[in-house]
Amino acid sequence: MSEITNTSNIVDIKPKPPQWFLDIQEKGRDIPEIVKIINEIIPDWCFKLLDDYSVDYPHLKDNWNHCCERVETTPNKIVIVRDIPIERDTPNFRHIHTMCDYLTKLGCVVRRMDEIIECSVCNRALPTRVLYDAICNLDTDNVQRLIQIKSVLPDKWSDKCKDCQ
Repeated sequence: MSEITNTSNIVDIKPKPPQWFLDIQEKGRDIPEIVKIINEIIPDWCFKLLDDYSVDYPHLKDNWNHCCERVETTPNKIVIVRDIPIERDTPNFRHIHTMCDYLTKLGCVVRRMDEIIECSVCNRALPTRVLYDAICNLDTDNVQRLIQIKSVLPDKWSDKCKDCQ
């Protein structure tokens, strides 16, 4: 096998990102402006921005903080979206996942509308009844984590924070 000795004409070619992605990057950490661009590409995909989770669900805030630490950023917004497709052949799969990744790097947590609702009093994020029930019925081998999560859950689901009742 011959060894390549002259590398002067080897060019590192990277594909140019699409214009919509460059437009998004130009907005910095201005999430409302980024969402406007995203909704031009995929109409009505992002439909709500929330500032924080309800204090009734500290584990959700802890998970958000942990994700932000892993990508070396700080919490920004909770972005509620119509859906996040799982199947690769779903229309806009690649665009949606690219947007989710980028928003996460900016400190956002991206949640489906069937997972999160907004407290009508304080505008903080609460799990939907379906997500609350799923959390209550977690099936995991990590018994210690399950006990920890269940110990901080409200006794019953509500569409308002405890302090807002």
